Amino acid sequence: MQILIEVDESMRPALAWEREEYNTALSPTTLDGETEVPNPALIATDEAYLTLIVGQRVQRANERMQLVQPVAPTPGPEIVNGIPQSCTRKQGLKALARANTLGFPAPITEADILAFIDAMPETTDAERLFKIDARIEFTTAPTWQRTSPFVMALAAGLGLPEAAVDALFVLANTFVG
Repeated sequence: MQILIEVDESMRPALAWEREEYNTALSPTTLDGETEVPNPALIATDEAYLTLIVGQRVQRANERMQLVQPVAPTPGPEIVNGIPQSCTRKQGLKALARANTLGFPAPITEADILAFIDAMPETTDAERLFKIDARIEFTTAPTWQRTSPFVMALAAGLGLPEAAVDALFVLANTFVG
């Protein structure tokens, strides 16, 4: 939503003062425990400050009039014994690409997983269906579950002990979903 605001020039000093008060309340960010840098939330212009204030007021008015419902935060993954039990596909791929940082001999690429799936046996209908399901799970599922048959088969096929799979799920959940 674009908000167009016209400001009377006589109001500029008061607006600038309010913006400075807002910015003063924001403490600087500290890098490496000692170097201070400006908080990235600082508002640089009076127009940006006005847009922020008007946007907040419009949101509150919409909520009061029940034109929009407040958005509930999305819950994170279930955690069992400190191990996240799911990750998004994107998080999982990022973790696999960094598997070597966890002591694996090399990163695990998408091509490695697809080659593993392609090499799965399909001598029976059950094996053929599992192979199809594994490909679907890997390529299209929005989230991967730690205890899914696909993840367990992949871990076994790649020779990954349970602790290694746990470490990958922990690493995956350090990335934004």
